[in-house]
Amino acid sequence: MTPHRPFPLSPRVLILLATVASALVAACGRGDAHEPSTVAEVRLQELADSAAGDRAALVTLPPALQQVLRLEPYLDDSYIRATPDAECQVLDADLPERLRAERRRVRVRLPDSSAVVVYVRAAAGSAALERVEIVRRPLDGEQLGFIWDASDDATLEVRWPTELRGGTEASTQPRGGPVPRAVRALGRRVLTLDCVPPTTSDAHFEAGLERGSDTSSPRTRAPRSSMEQP
Repeated sequence: MTPHRPFPLSPRVLILLATVASALVAACGRGDAHEPSTVAEVRLQELADSAAGDRAALVTLPPALQQVLRLEPYLDDSYIRATPDAECQVLDADLPERLRAERRRVRVRLPDSSAVVVYVRAAAGSAALERVEIVRRPLDGEQLGFIWDASDDATLEVRWPTELRGGTEASTQPRGGPVPRAVRALGRRVLTLDCVPPTTSDAHFEAGLERGSDTSSPRTRAPRSSMEQP
């Protein structure tokens, strides 16, 4: 009798199984434990509940993309404090916008000398992500970015090939795939960081984002993006 061979599971199925397992473990483990009562606690709980599915998404990516998106050790308060010129800021906006959404930006240089910028917009006072943008620029080589937007659940991959001299190439990632999940995972992590409060310069930067203007600071813009070069 021929032994049964296990049917290979797709990355989407693996992510789904990991997410369900993580939710079950979290539900069983919490029991009568303290429920999150502050925004910070809610965001930390969301990060913990999604951790298994987030890890599953990352490991299903090709090695080259794993290298780009494996940023968890660097989106960390201790690493940011210890790294020269690294920062996590809450970006300012006018009062009506602050009541609707919170915007955060992390800038950090990694041990391999590549520079990273992560921009996150979330519903005010919650863990609900609305937009995540990630740009990673190696010291030498092609700059790569990802934009996930909740409005259409779309993920755009943007490249800045060196031969295009500042031009971009963009492609859409499949919904429900591992890349969107990995991008959102980094957004969830940024929401848990101890970011510094807004400054006057942030207000100017944020106004530029909303207008789609390039006048507030030099940046290379990708389609439908507020991406800023690291």
